[in-house]
Amino acid sequence: MRAPIVDGFRFDRSSLLACALGRPSAAFGPMYRRFDGPTRVARLPSPPYHFISRIAEIHGPIGVMQAGARVVAEYDVPDDVWYLDQNGSRHMPFAVLLEAALQPCGWLSSYVGSALTVDSELGFRNLDGEGRVLAELGAGAGTLRTEVELTAVSATAGMIIETFVVNCSLDGRAVYELRTVFGFFPPAALAAQAGLPITPKDRDLLERVSNAEIDLDAEPAAFFAHPTLRLAGSMLRMIDRIEGVWPTAGSAGLGQLRAVKEVDPDEWFFKAHFFQDPVQPGSLGLEAMLQALQAFLLHEGAGIDLVAPRFETVATGPMHSWKYRGQVLPQHHRVQTTLEITARGRDERGEYAFADASLWVDGQRIYEANDIGVRIVAGEARA
Repeated sequence: MRAPIVDGFRFDRSSLLACALGRPSAAFGPMYRRFDGPTRVARLPSPPYHFISRIAEIHGPIGVMQAGARVVAEYDVPDDVWYLDQNGSRHMPFAVLLEAALQPCGWLSSYVGSALTVDSELGFRNLDGEGRVLAELGAGAGTLRTEVELTAVSATAGMIIETFVVNCSLDGRAVYELRTVFGFFPPAALAAQAGLPITPKDRDLLERVSNAEIDLDAEPAAFFAHPTLRLAGSMLRMIDRIEGVWPTAGSAGLGQLRAVKEVDPDEWFFKAHFFQDPVQPGSLGLEAMLQALQAFLLHEGAGIDLVAPRFETVATGPMHSWKYRGQVLPQHHRVQTTLEITARGRDERGEYAFADASLWVDGQRIYEANDIGVRIVAGEARA
């Protein structure tokens, strides 16, 4: 496939990598030359957290920040890649699928020249989203096609808010549908983020006396012994230990859990996300919530009656939503994930659980997700 050319500039593979690590003018042409020096600008994540293979189509003028611009990006799902090796089964983790859906939004924000509309440096952050996953992707699944439209733009007080509609498909089959909002913010605005409101119920779950101390780095058998029904490997795993499991707590009496991850400033994702602006990807915060939910089900012995059981990386079908109002930075110390089970049961595919979850950094509640779910399904029996 030939790379698209706009105003004489070729948007090929090298331009994508330049958007992550190179000169911005090599990513978007001469309009971004002012950012080739020390001035920071929004970037794509770099490998191993870069999930765009090519730009297939561009619709709309370059450097014009207005609704209606569209891009089609493609990602070739490999047969062998780190996240398949790290996951319990060889299926794309939700965090990777979410990045494959969101990274083209960031690319389109840069293509329309958002950073050129103000004189100061701007950080680029995802704020919220809602969507539903309709299909899983296994190893070597093919080419994931992501179609993104910029549907709304609002600029005020040096900040820019942009809304996108995203549709991911594989060979014409819908994989993920979502609507999401991003923002460009001056550094002072990012530093002043106050987090999300904290209810007494939220506070109780965060501060409740621990009733467990399960070190996941030691890979205890209950969570890692099964070849497929297990938690992720160390590179993908976003919870270090479980410090509380309450199987009958919560409004529905279905259970609550609290997990912890100590912040390591040398963690790989700070280097990949982003160049000159290290921050934990929000997608990995959602992955922490899903892993905590998986841990709850493993703790309760769920799915053991199924043939070759494995986790769906996120429950396919129902809607889910998330909201980010803060960030995890290398200088932070502790991330805690709390969740409350809102539904458990079985359907024609297997055993499922849904939860509402929060992610906290050094005591501040910065992420929340509603109706996130995992399902244990039967896999392929080994001969």
